[in-house]
Amino acid sequence: ENFAPNFPSLGGAGCPCACDSNSSVTLPVSFKHRDVHYPPDLIKNMRVALDIMGKYGAIKSSDLHLTDDKLTKLHVSLHYFCCLEAVKGAAAVENVLLDLKDIWPGHLSIWFDKMECAVTEADGTASLILMVDRHSAKPLENLADYMERRAWDRYGVSMGIRRSDLQALHMTLGQVGADVPCQAIVDEINNSIKPGSWTEDRVLLHSPPTCARCHKYAKSTYFVWYRRESSGSLD
Repeated sequence: ENFAPNFPSLGGAGCPCACDSNSSVTLPVSFKHRDVHYPPDLIKNMRVALDIMGKYGAIKSSDLHLTDDKLTKLHVSLHYFCCLEAVKGAAAVENVLLDLKDIWPGHLSIWFDKMECAVTEADGTASLILMVDRHSAKPLENLADYMERRAWDRYGVSMGIRRSDLQALHMTLGQVGADVPCQAIVDEINNSIKPGSWTEDRVLLHSPPTCARCHKYAKSTYFVWYRRESSGSLD
C-alpha cells in the first residue's frame, strides 16, 4: 500500500503526529476556490474522475460535487503548519500571510500531472489526490519555504514538521474507505485521463493563500510584536 507521508494524520489533515497538548493546533494554509481560476476542461476531467470513483463504491468524502457549480470546496493546500502553539502560532502565520501580500507576484500558475492513491488514516482511509506537476510545484515549494523561514526569523515560531517532509503538492478529489480498491480507481482514472493532459490551460492562482483557522486562535495583541518592515522575497 502507498502510505502518505502524513499517515496516520493524527494531527489533522496533512499532519502525521498528534499534537502535544490542547494548546497546540494544526493551521492549514491553502488557496481557496475564490483564489483560483479552474479551466473548464479541468473541471470536466475532475467530474470524469468522480464518476469513476463512484463505480467502485461509496466515496467517504469529496471536495468536488457534481451539483456544486461554484466548486466551493475545491482548494490547493500550500502548508499545514502542524501542531503550532495555538495563539502565538496562529498570529505568526497571519503575520507571515500579511508579509506575503507585500511580495505577491500577482499570480502563480500550476499544472496537474496525474492521480495517486495515498493511505492517510489508521483505519485504511485513502485519499485520491491529483498531483501538481514537478515544474509548476517548485514556485509553491519556494513559497512554503519562505513562510517557514519568515515565521522563525521574524516571529520566533519554528516548524516541528517541514512542508518538504509532507505529501507533495496536490488537490484532494475524494476519500475512500479501506474496503474500496483505491489503486484500481487511480489506475482507471490515469488510463482515462493521461498524465499531464488534465487541462490545456494553466490553473491560475490569482490571490495569496489564506488560513481560515488562524482567525479562530490569533489574538490581536500578538499582531504588534514587531513593526513590519521589508518582507523580503520569495527567492
